[in-house]
Amino acid sequence: MNQDKWYHKIAGSIRWFGFEVIKTLSNEPSFFASKRLERFVMFNIAMWTIIGFVKRNWDTMTVEQVSIITGILLVGGAWNATQIRKDIKEIPQTPTKDDAPKEP
Repeated sequence: MNQDKWYHKIAGSIRWFGFEVIKTLSNEPSFFASKRLERFVMFNIAMWTIIGFVKRNWDTMTVEQVSIITGILLVGGAWNATQIRKDIKEIPQTPTKDDAPKEP
């Protein structure tokens, strides 16, 4: 029975992810905003470019170059995290049943 719960949890997560990706491509509000996807793609392209550069030049790199590359990655990651926090603050909160005025 424990395996069934695990399977349903994974299947539910995959289903949720699929629906959110479809919503991103439509006009409906989605967890994955297009800005988030763009930043994710751009950050990963930059990160893998840097990793490729380091892999090719590791034998001849100096400490200064490694420090600069590490700094670039840290600043890029911090900027990305800051932008995601700004996006979360901009999402309007929808009222729930608990927030609705109660009748006497």
